[in-house]
Amino acid sequence: MLNIASNIEDQGWLKYIVKEFVRSTNAKFKVTFSRPDEDVEIKNCITYGFSQEHAVSIPHMGKIKKGEFDWKSNDFFILKNSEIKDSQYTFTYDLFWNAFFHISRIEEWEQEAEGKRILSYSKKHPRIDKKTFNYPIVNSYFEKLKSTLLVHFPELVFNDPLPPVVEWSHDLDYITKSTQLIIKQTIFNSFNTVKSIGKKSFLSNLKRTVSFLFSNPSYWCFDYWQAIEKKYQVTSTFFIYSKQQLNGGLFTSIRRWLIDPSYNVLENAQLQKKLIKLHFEGWDIGVHGSYDSANNEAVFNQELHSLSSVLRIEIKKSRQHWLNFSESKTSKIHSKSIARDYTIGWNDQVGFRAGIASSFVPFDHENNQPFNHLVIPQVIMDSHIFDYKIDQEKALDVFEKALDKENVNFSVSWHPRTCSSDYNWHFVYESLLKKYQGYLSQ
Repeated sequence: MLNIASNIEDQGWLKYIVKEFVRSTNAKFKVTFSRPDEDVEIKNCITYGFSQEHAVSIPHMGKIKKGEFDWKSNDFFILKNSEIKDSQYTFTYDLFWNAFFHISRIEEWEQEAEGKRILSYSKKHPRIDKKTFNYPIVNSYFEKLKSTLLVHFPELVFNDPLPPVVEWSHDLDYITKSTQLIIKQTIFNSFNTVKSIGKKSFLSNLKRTVSFLFSNPSYWCFDYWQAIEKKYQVTSTFFIYSKQQLNGGLFTSIRRWLIDPSYNVLENAQLQKKLIKLHFEGWDIGVHGSYDSANNEAVFNQELHSLSSVLRIEIKKSRQHWLNFSESKTSKIHSKSIARDYTIGWNDQVGFRAGIASSFVPFDHENNQPFNHLVIPQVIMDSHIFDYKIDQEKALDVFEKALDKENVNFSVSWHPRTCSSDYNWHFVYESLLKKYQGYLSQ
């Protein structure tokens, strides 16, 4: 058993982050909490917020909410003002609050409370130093705490680290080349073409922009993804949109028409048959919630139950379309009906939105307690490289940073249509599969 003795008044968040430490490091022991003035007969004790004659002590520097950082090395950083130069402490910085700061995404919660939605775009995030998102820093904090505990309390048991778990996934946005897709993808292609004026890539970008307008390849690509995943002995999850008849004004109707996927699985018998076949062959099906469902529990539940009913499959996984996410609403919605959510990631950047490459239980800031579902963080998807022009080698480096940590569990997302001649984005997915298999065989 490990005891945390702390003099801080609010221990809700502290108990949460300690529980996530136990989960992330695959610890085999229980943790108790006490106050400094309690007579606790426990051999293995960490003091948090004060220092006494204990083997391990961590200072508490207050609830810092501004994301400014001191880099201690090329891949390790801590919050400014979270450090204390005092030899009486085992750690010179507030490890627990640093870990909580990232995994709870308190910056996003605070910003939305001020009326500013991030909408899963790192450019809208208040943090200035975006490169911090390239590192699974919470895993690093937890690993440092684990190694310290093993030195001072060798009787504490951690299970052997598990092999890395990458959850491969596909957001099924289109099964045919619709007008909506032509509009959206042409905007992306044109923007990248204009940006490349004067560069070697200009002519190839221009050619791709023009050819996309006039091509008409098949987007029915299920067989390709099954074949390539069978080759590397993995299966994936297909996140499926469940179209509903919803009320709304003209603007809302136009936005839904443009942003949400175009197919209707509830009326498409061929698609239903294919998805059922996928499921029985070992692939999984999740719900790809519409843009509006991230903010509307009734809409999300309608989409989830309709999809589950028409496919006759119990669905316990979700990823919101366009990674749309409301800090005050979406987790509450998911927590009532979903076991695992895959929405937490960036639209415009590879990396670790919550600073962690492991699954975690999200934190309910409003009620100062954890929710009851798991988040599987999304680290990389196809559009990062091909729409937002993130350097491919840098993207792969972030992927490897995640694999190098212990007990990791994160997701990779590739849209099914991107193996068609309109895109040819699939080769990077295969390179990721190869790297993953290489780690598993080590």
